[in-house]
Amino acid sequence: MSGPGRQERLALERTRLANERTLLAYVRTFLGFVGLGVALIAIFDAPTVIPLGLAAIGTGVLLLGAGLASFLRNRRAYGASESTGRADKEGP
Repeated sequence: MSGPGRQERLALERTRLANERTLLAYVRTFLGFVGLGVALIAIFDAPTVIPLGLAAIGTGVLLLGAGLASFLRNRRAYGASESTGRADKEGP
């Protein structure tokens, strides 16, 4: 059975998966910035490099917050029932 309802559900599923992939990209970027910050602090024990490391860690945290906010905003935009994988059913 094919129809507009099925196409709409598939489109919502693609949107949900794209939103999750985008969140994972933000998490990956966060980990990169935190890793850079920790490496800078650990490798270069100079007082001038420590603020750079802390800035990299702070930037990573801010990016993760922005990514999470975007994820939640987009999830609300297409409805809570679709975000849990349950599509609205309109009878047989």
